Amino acid sequence: MSHGHDDHGHAASSGVVNPVAMKGCLYLLIGLAIAALACGALPYYVLPKLGYGIAVPVITIFGEPLAKEKFQILGFNVTNTAIALILVDVIVLAIAFALRNPQRVPKGFQGGFELIVDYLYGVTKNVVGPKDARKIFPLIATFFIVVLTANWTKLLPGFETIGALHCAESSDLVTMSGYPIHAEDEDLPFEGSIFSNIYLLKVEEGLDSGTKATPEGYEECEAKYFGVVHAEEETHAEEGEEAVTTEGETPTGEGENAEATAENGEGETTEATAEGGEGAAAEEEHVYSEAADRLVVTPFLRGAATDLNFTLALAIIAMFAVQYYGVQKLGLGYFSKFVNLPALGNMSKKPMGLMDFVVGLLEVLSEVSKIISFAFRLFGVIFAGGILLIVATFLTGALAPAAVYGIEFFIGAIQAFVFFILPLVLINLAMVSHHGDDH
Repeated sequence: MSHGHDDHGHAASSGVVNPVAMKGCLYLLIGLAIAALACGALPYYVLPKLGYGIAVPVITIFGEPLAKEKFQILGFNVTNTAIALILVDVIVLAIAFALRNPQRVPKGFQGGFELIVDYLYGVTKNVVGPKDARKIFPLIATFFIVVLTANWTKLLPGFETIGALHCAESSDLVTMSGYPIHAEDEDLPFEGSIFSNIYLLKVEEGLDSGTKATPEGYEECEAKYFGVVHAEEETHAEEGEEAVTTEGETPTGEGENAEATAENGEGETTEATAEGGEGAAAEEEHVYSEAADRLVVTPFLRGAATDLNFTLALAIIAMFAVQYYGVQKLGLGYFSKFVNLPALGNMSKKPMGLMDFVVGLLEVLSEVSKIISFAFRLFGVIFAGGILLIVATFLTGALAPAAVYGIEFFIGAIQAFVFFILPLVLINLAMVSHHGDDH
């Protein structure tokens, strides 16, 4: 023992370098170099010098239409969240199709899926009992699978980053910040197929949040890049044409003087002036201010749970299921917890029955508040996670968002389980009688 200790002390005193410590130091330096490149040099110097810096996407609560008034179903604009929900449905149907003929000895994907289903079914049996679990489980398990798929597909590359260019708007609802694009003036986006060309936003500064749009700039941008002339511009154009026509007309009774002027050669000057004026007007039509070059990207795909319509629809279905299973278990007497008529009729013997009746009315508000709670809980967590990813990418480049992705992966699973367990507990409470006489 003492001999080894003496050797260690001798090695330390003689200045011998520990090779393991040197390797650790090398790994530390490599890690710091990668962090400096990914979080410093790349997002704040290299990419901005090339014009491809990180841009801040448009953050809106509502789903964004892919093409206003051009891509509609039944008169409604198709949003990017609706397309993402269709993708979720396709994935869920693909899973069901892949497992339509399960193997007797599960392995691979089937084995992992069965582990999840067995766990969820075990939780269901523990809460509502084996008898009711078989009829309740398909619905609440569907909640879990759909919400989990929606939350995890949101993390796929391309979500909320690749989409269609459109002009930055300025209105009472939203004022967007836009960027120019890497294109010459004659190379207009959306000529022909939207997939014929790919355009990238031009970001030439680190932490560049773009330039705020203005109503005038939006109209210029629409005319320059998409050939859309707004009503006000059309009115001004028509007024200009009328003014030119009126000035060009020959007044009544002055025809002879006009002919005489033309014979003296002044008519040629008038024609030349008119031609020059038309040429100048044509040139002015192609002159746009810098405000016209403010474009933003509407992603083709955006997480379905970041749309309140989706979470609200799930919440309504969940609470409708709660009432359905309550009535199925207790009959029409289930509604007595909302309108407690027996308590009101028995007030002569039990005056406190009035309080029971009032509490029953408050239960109605409680059921409505549960719909709001379900909808905003899922929407708020997933929407906030998307903003966190945007902010982390914008501020730190390529390294820190990887950790945020890991957090969002687990949060997506947790929120799916929350949307599974809460309806299950509420269904169980709904199937239990609230009156002592029934026990």
